[in-house]
Amino acid sequence: MAYTTFPAYAQLVLDDGYQPSAGGGVARTEMDDGFIEQSRLQSLARYEVDLSYRLQSQADKDAFESWRRDDLGLGAAYFAWPDPEDATGATLRRARLVNGAVRYQALSNRFDEYLATFTLEYWA
Repeated sequence: MAYTTFPAYAQLVLDDGYQPSAGGGVARTEMDDGFIEQSRLQSLARYEVDLSYRLQSQADKDAFESWRRDDLGLGAAYFAWPDPEDATGATLRRARLVNGAVRYQALSNRFDEYLATFTLEYWA
């Protein structure tokens, strides 16, 4: 299945660093003897990372929101995201926005530059 790709005009901002957190891919069940059993549920590990991208204009913000709303179905669908850990840009991860949520922050009082912040989840 082909996925839409992450917008190329959005520029990754790493002011707070890049800190992916690995989520569990296990189910926990309490046993009668007091121990907790854990069993693997997934073949890939799930990662979450908080990211910010700079949008250079009001038009870029509008295009980004249109991409989230229309192409991603309000952020629910997966997309091909370029992994920043790969300097060549060749590694694309299947990712989605957690809860479909994006926060926009105007970077000037002219409303001509924005920061789009969201939590991304991907599997690797």
